[in-house]
Amino acid sequence: PVSLINRVRREFLDEFIGIRIQKRYAGKKIKHNPGAQFPVTQVDFTENISNSLSRQFYERHGVVSAAPALEVTEDYAGKRLMTMKHCLKYQLGYCRRYGGSDQVPWEEPLFLVDGDRRFRLEFECTACRMNLYHM
Repeated sequence: PVSLINRVRREFLDEFIGIRIQKRYAGKKIKHNPGAQFPVTQVDFTENISNSLSRQFYERHGVVSAAPALEVTEDYAGKRLMTMKHCLKYQLGYCRRYGGSDQVPWEEPLFLVDGDRRFRLEFECTACRMNLYHM
């Protein structure tokens, strides 16, 4: 009967959950290592320091100048907002690395416009990436 199937299913699920809880990975405690130094003493917005805990981490590891994340300051002017592997030159068939044409029908730098916002594109062809900057 269905009642027997449901009872067996409930018992199995209860036992299964119990076993999962017992075997659950408890994780390792993270130990602070105040002696470890960050490779540089000045970091920019790309380190994404957006709260007091992240700022304390960098200070604890020897960083003396730490710029806040863009999301906190909203000072986007001239800063790289994105780095992308998707490249418009490649998409349009003008990527020399992948057999595209050398004769591009535009002059660089290129810009993307969204209403009154303007974004400059920078192509790093040797690294095969495209960067987007706020203007």
